[in-house]
Amino acid sequence: MFHLRDLANNRRKKIACESVKVFQAPQYKYLNTSHMIEWAKQYKDVANYFPIEEREVEKLHRDFVSTVIYTIVGAPFK
Repeated sequence: MFHLRDLANNRRKKIACESVKVFQAPQYKYLNTSHMIEWAKQYKDVANYFPIEEREVEKLHRDFVSTVIYTIVGAPFK
């Protein structure tokens, strides 16, 4: 809910549907969403597409996180 408010107020960025590059990260035992987000922190722009609230980030689906990071970063994430 808070993330939608931030999107409406332009505090967070949106990705247009035609720009989305779907990516499903492999199901490795120790690869979870927190590891993916931690890796993506080296790219400053990626954080602008995720919620500000940490509790909302923790609830994001694995495929959503991997798709957002892959759409913004591209091949280095793959």
